[in-house]
Amino acid sequence: MVRILGFAFALTVAGPAAAAPTAQDMAELVRLFTGEFDSHDQYRAEERAGIPESERHTEVYIHNVPVQVPALGAPAFYIEEYRDGDPEKVIRQRVATLEVDAAENAIRMKLYFIKDDKAVRGAHRDPTKLANLTKDNTFLLPGCDILWTRDGDNFNGAMKDSCIFAMKPGDPERRVIYRIVLSELNYLRVDRSVYVTDGKTAGGRADDIPSMHKRVTSLP
Repeated sequence: MVRILGFAFALTVAGPAAAAPTAQDMAELVRLFTGEFDSHDQYRAEERAGIPESERHTEVYIHNVPVQVPALGAPAFYIEEYRDGDPEKVIRQRVATLEVDAAENAIRMKLYFIKDDKAVRGAHRDPTKLANLTKDNTFLLPGCDILWTRDGDNFNGAMKDSCIFAMKPGDPERRVIYRIVLSELNYLRVDRSVYVTDGKTAGGRADDIPSMHKRVTSLP
């Protein structure tokens, strides 16, 4: 249980379900993941509470839009995120695909990085920009898929400890700590990395207090 400015939120990832996810589980995850989410309220609440700007959660706006990218798989989403209320400050662009992973008793989300991401920027408004994407002009980080499991009306997502990468050849390796709780109203996320050698923070916050993104758009 995490407490943020007087409000309590659970951000624990449940163990694998007793059986592989059903088609109904997949459809519900697609429904909940679809939409726009904004952490503006959390940022402003921390500002009003007098938390120094360097210690506040970054204000991030998320677009998760269902798209058709046959070369990568289906269902698929285009993800574009920006910070500070400025659509020009894009911090993340991905194509995400979903598939049932019976061995993990989970729904596996693959996150495709786009080699020329600026060429498809704004694809949440114009999905035709994604028409030429293939496995040749995108790439995956090995071990960095998100595994989703259902927890009542919510879904919990997490990357395994095997999500390890270096920013560029020769740089020290980082391990990603990435967890999500997705509900009808909220998208809570821990997203940080630590150096493999000493466990010190390499990127993101130095704690596991999640960013809280409220749903902006209506559920499909």
